[in-house]
Amino acid sequence: MESNKGKTNDSLPMQTEGTASEPPTGHKTRTALELGFAGGLIWGGLYFLLYFLHLSQYGPSVFVGWWWKEKAWWTHLAGIGVWVVLSLVFALFYRYVLLRWNNRAVPLIYGAVIWLVLFAFAAPRLGLMKAAGKLDRATLVTSLSFCLLYGLFVGYSLITEYFSSEPEGSSP
Repeated sequence: MESNKGKTNDSLPMQTEGTASEPPTGHKTRTALELGFAGGLIWGGLYFLLYFLHLSQYGPSVFVGWWWKEKAWWTHLAGIGVWVVLSLVFALFYRYVLLRWNNRAVPLIYGAVIWLVLFAFAAPRLGLMKAAGKLDRATLVTSLSFCLLYGLFVGYSLITEYFSSEPEGSSP
């Protein structure tokens, strides 16, 4: 059996740091970007569904409320687009700052911080939605649950990708 040590794979950049069990740094960043993009589409669509089911007073259009005040289908699509961009930033932040703590509580805390920043601080200050204390119970619970689950999604996805014990391609 030949050793792959020292050989490079044309599809991945050459590994410059870490151990043989860790993916190369460029791969980690690419994975975070892919996760951020896919997560933004999926979770942005889910947030629209929660709005459509009247579980929240605010849909994805809240993220573009400073441009367009109306709640049309295209403003929700634009809001999902903004959520995709935010999701890319959130995933990269988690990858570069929080990933070093391989702890089960960190993704949940991250989701709570995302809710505090977006829904309790930024959106009310920008006049995009009511202050968190003035939201109805359904919107408050829905938005908080959404952000907690989104934080778990990003955190656990990246933790699983980077700290899995099996190297890629070793499964049958």
